[in-house]
Amino acid sequence: MSLSLILKILAAILACGSLVAGVVFFTNNTKEQGETTTIENTETITESIPTFSKVGVTVSADNIQYYPCDVKDSQGNALDYDFSVIERNGKYGLIDFNGEEVLPVTYGPIREMSARVAGNQLYIGENIYLPDYNVLKDGQLEQPAYYPEGDPREDVYWYNGQWVLLGLMGVYDRTNTADSYVSSMYENYEKAEYIKYYNYYSSATLWNTSAVIPVREILETTENMMPYGNSVYSDKWGLLDIKNNKMVSGFVYDEIDFEHGFSNGLLAAKKDGKWGYINEQGEVVIDFIYDECSALEGCEGKQVKAYPARNGYILVCVDNKYGFVDLKGNTVIEPIYDDASQVNKDGKFWLCQNGEWELYKFD
Repeated sequence: MSLSLILKILAAILACGSLVAGVVFFTNNTKEQGETTTIENTETITESIPTFSKVGVTVSADNIQYYPCDVKDSQGNALDYDFSVIERNGKYGLIDFNGEEVLPVTYGPIREMSARVAGNQLYIGENIYLPDYNVLKDGQLEQPAYYPEGDPREDVYWYNGQWVLLGLMGVYDRTNTADSYVSSMYENYEKAEYIKYYNYYSSATLWNTSAVIPVREILETTENMMPYGNSVYSDKWGLLDIKNNKMVSGFVYDEIDFEHGFSNGLLAAKKDGKWGYINEQGEVVIDFIYDECSALEGCEGKQVKAYPARNGYILVCVDNKYGFVDLKGNTVIEPIYDDASQVNKDGKFWLCQNGEWELYKFD
């Protein structure tokens, strides 16, 4: 075939307005609607789906879960764990990603607990307020347990068209500039490094980011009313752009994953009975199509009902089966497994089928 003929064929393909190369396909559809013209752009991008393979480690256990750690030690080093929590016959221990026990399976509950602003860390013990040990990066135990405290500042709510602080004495009216105590409270809050999400045991976000925060709306209150017993709140949550004092969503979310907050830029939220994921601008990135997952023991022993995004992947549940999606919501492992763990920083994770846990790795 001559060069000139090849060039003519390429020109004809480009003139069609579609480029087909196994990678990207664009189509423009134009519709006339009276005096208005709308252009619908559909874009399909074929992305390579990550492959995964067996590592060659199989373990019998009731449960294996990997909990990334956000806490930093006194030298500022992240305590990202190189092991998972293993449960067998009601006892707990630690197992590394070679299948070797780091800590014998002889201990009481090992829980992931929120360290408030500091992050999340593993603790051992029946008493959630006074655990027996902290779990350090190398799997060693620290005793007595250090349980990081948070910042008990007032909570942020939406009230009368603006965000306000709510404390034990009720709503603190930010327009009351004559009250030096209230003025100083708002001033100190806005100068703080962190914005609390909701109550003393919650996650937080940095003021110097653009992240939205979930809030409820105060529907009814009175001055100096004890708020937690008497004020009336919205049943659902909305997303607040606190820096610009505006709501970026309605109050439509049934639940929010306060235990982990934003992770990998996404926040788990529940709407109409299903879980999905929102980005830091309040946009829905992954639709609300996933079921509640197995219990994750969080702060105060509460269930965290959706897994956070970790190391580029999200563990999701559909009809009591588990699989993975990426940060865009693309399915990378179909939800066909009885259980699974989150993905560690090296791309390793556990999958369970018929009571056997097997170690895998994204290639």
